[in-house]
Amino acid sequence: YGYDVIYFGNGVKIPFPSDANDKILEGRCFHHGRFIMRLREAAAANPNVTIVETKAVSTIKSTHTGDVLGVQCQTDGKQDFYFGPLTVVADGYASTFRKEYLPIQPVAKSKFWGLELIDAKLPIPGHGHVVLGDFPPILIYQIGEHETRILIDIPDNLPSASVANGGVKGHMRNVVLPSLPECIRPSFEAALEKGGFRSMPNSFLRPVTNRIPGLMFLGD
Repeated sequence: YGYDVIYFGNGVKIPFPSDANDKILEGRCFHHGRFIMRLREAAAANPNVTIVETKAVSTIKSTHTGDVLGVQCQTDGKQDFYFGPLTVVADGYASTFRKEYLPIQPVAKSKFWGLELIDAKLPIPGHGHVVLGDFPPILIYQIGEHETRILIDIPDNLPSASVANGGVKGHMRNVVLPSLPECIRPSFEAALEKGGFRSMPNSFLRPVTNRIPGLMFLGD
């Protein structure tokens, strides 16, 4: 129903606005893997979609115009070719094909480290939480009946996350833990002891116009 922004320990509730019918808008959080599987199932159920399990190797370009005509693939060690009026590139933040066509590349200067909190008590249930202070931002949001995700931004070469200070886990224990609302700390400590941290680079890619006919870039 909105956000709770906690700045140096003081929380400010920021509700989502209402629509034209005075209905309060809602956000949704979820398990990413389950969401992707549901998207694949929905695509597979569409009669106009044919799913092919293969490895895209390169795009196929017209030697005359430079337009992209399709993709070359490897299926069970054999070459395959697929042609169409539009080729959509959606291979993620480390895209191989984006490097081929766009003049700029993503720049990563930090990582988001994620933990899963079990039965965390949130200051305002049903809201996303942003914790700010003299440290990189922390995001907290519930993704299931019992699970809450916490994402901790840790820039490269952050002194509190150095080897001498205990690395990433040292930063979480010495900086993040004391900065969290007291109601969240027990579940965070339990997740910290359990381990199994996951990380993703925080990448910045400035806008650029794709001018290659027949080619579209989609996603992160």
